[in-house]
Order: sequence, then C-alpha cells, then structure tokens
Amino acid sequence: MNLGLSEERAAQIEEMLITPQLTDEEKEYLDALKDEIVDNRIPNKAYRLLNRLRNSLGITNKRAKELEEMALAQSNQ
Repeated sequence: MNLGLSEERAAQIEEMLITPQLTDEEKEYLDALKDEIVDNRIPNKAYRLLNRLRNSLGITNKRAKELEEMALAQSNQ
C-alpha cells in the first residue's frame, strides 16, 4: 500500500513503531532493571530498590511491568 510517502519516510515511521519510545525516566528504570537481572530473572530482593526508584521516577506499576518484560526480553538476545 502506498500512502504517498517516500521510502525513507516510510522506513522512519516503521522504525518508530518497532522501537519503543522511552522517556528519560523509563530509560533510567530500564537500565536499572537490566543491571539486576541474574540468570534471566530479577531476584526478589532487587524489587525493593527498584520500587523506590520507580516511585521516584513517577513510573506506574503497569508501565514498570512492561519495562521489566522488555528488559528480560533484551537479556535473552
């Protein structure tokens, strides 16, 4: 389907849809999550610190779960 977009613009839009757009706070939380992953999971003791960070960054529980899934998926690659 051609919507009158150049191939370059179509590629940019596709990349935006494939790559999640994260706020600076979400990136910081995602990095912290990745640092805590051990054996493809996040140990229970790490959640206390992560929850403090999440609250200070203003990230909701739902979004934190999405970011956790993203971090675990990236650690599998």
